[in-house]
Amino acid sequence: MSDSSSVEQRVINAIARSKRVDADKLRPETTFEELSMDSLDAIELLFEIEEEFDLTVEDEAVQGKENVGQVIEAVRAALAAEPPAGGDAPAEAE
Repeated sequence: MSDSSSVEQRVINAIARSKRVDADKLRPETTFEELSMDSLDAIELLFEIEEEFDLTVEDEAVQGKENVGQVIEAVRAALAAEPPAGGDAPAEAE
């Protein structure tokens, strides 16, 4: 499984956990309206995604999105913007 499809499946799994639905029923084109997602659901999903990817995600990654695919793309963008683990963070002066 490629990184791209792995991210997609992990986001789908996070949405399935958040909404308590079967992940097999979710596709990128599944709308949040179909899932009856409201703003509180979006916040819960944000926490699920942050936990799943060990990543801090801006609210905009979920808020205002209309379907699963848009969230997948937002997570991919957030992952691409993250510095590598143990990488280039500046050292603190003592």
